[in-house]
Amino acid sequence: YPGLRAERRPTDGRWLLKDIERWHHFLARHVQREGESNLYWWKLYRTVPLLEPLLGMMAIFVFGWALGGVFVNAVFGIGLGTALALLRASPWALTQLGVTFDDKPRVLKLQRPRVWWTMRTVGKNMARLGLPLLVGFVLLYMWEYGIGFAFVGAVLMIVTLGMWVREAFRKPPPDIEGESVIPAKMAEALTPRSVLQADRQAALLPAISFVVLAAPLSVLTRHPFAVILGSAFGLAWILTSAYARYTVTRLILVLARRLPARTMLFLDDAVDRGVLRQAGAAYQFSHDRLLEHLVAHRPRQ
Repeated sequence: YPGLRAERRPTDGRWLLKDIERWHHFLARHVQREGESNLYWWKLYRTVPLLEPLLGMMAIFVFGWALGGVFVNAVFGIGLGTALALLRASPWALTQLGVTFDDKPRVLKLQRPRVWWTMRTVGKNMARLGLPLLVGFVLLYMWEYGIGFAFVGAVLMIVTLGMWVREAFRKPPPDIEGESVIPAKMAEALTPRSVLQADRQAALLPAISFVVLAAPLSVLTRHPFAVILGSAFGLAWILTSAYARYTVTRLILVLARRLPARTMLFLDDAVDRGVLRQAGAAYQFSHDRLLEHLVAHRPRQ
């Protein structure tokens, strides 16, 4: 194991030398392909083709399936989820809707002004988008009075859901400071581990909150629709997080023998041995010559 220090460490003997060489070679090639000196854990998903759009399609399918299945039936929910997933997979459709994506990790801010701003924004969007969606469902149920009612209801639902998707993924203006979940500021991050922990909290806590807040409504109405919608929205929220992309990517790369199971421990150990250095929330190879050597050096089989 190449390093600048010779003292023994707890990780000595944990990994085989041939595996270490292969993992360093993989990371060096990833950094070179990215065209930058920083190695970010939340950008490792780019080493797995089509991972991000597939997770996005899964998230929007789950939400569409739950929404259609609760208010109409399971078949309609599958159709609605499939249509929204195909819409998510189309770059042209995303461009027309003005949808943008940011793969940076998020930080959960629970200060009172931010929470109040979020609640007010959600209420405003529900009044603006939820009412037309409800009217669409009512018209869809009135197909017995004429096919025109069902047609108008279906069109209204599709248009409203399209607006909903646009509102959900549209990038907020830079002067808005009230949101509860915001992109992490990398200059203020202490370590890659702290950023990973913050993004995990920003993914899991809101998802759990959706289910907890929906449970009383389901109890009062004696119908599980609120819990189903809350669970679907929570799962969709998790699937669109940097933590989910990193977790799935790590699993795939571990199975492909490109990275160890304890990836963060390996990266921190490489910092301790002088192969990498930590620069805020990023890792960097200690020298450009070392990076070039690891890229050119084929690991032993």
